[in-house]
Amino acid sequence: LIAMTSLDPETTPILVEAFDAAWNDLYIAGCKATLGPEASAARERLARRILAQAQRGIRDPIELSSDGVAHVLSAAARLRL
Repeated sequence: LIAMTSLDPETTPILVEAFDAAWNDLYIAGCKATLGPEASAARERLARRILAQAQRGIRDPIELSSDGVAHVLSAAARLRL
C-alpha cells in the first residue's frame, strides 16, 4: 500500500509506528476483528485509513493511530465483529 502513495520517505517510519500502535491497541481492547479470518481485512482497513490521513497531511503518529483505531472499531461495530 505504501508503494502506491506519494509520501516522502521520512513519513514511512511514522506510518509504521502508527499502524503498529493502533493494531496493538485494538488487540488489547479485545477487538474481534484482530482475530481469525477478519484480521486480514481489518489490517488492510487500518492501513488504508492511516495512509489516507497521512495523505491529508497528518504526521502525528498518535493522531494517526487513534483515528485508525476509531475507524476500525466503527467498521467492526457496523459489521458486528
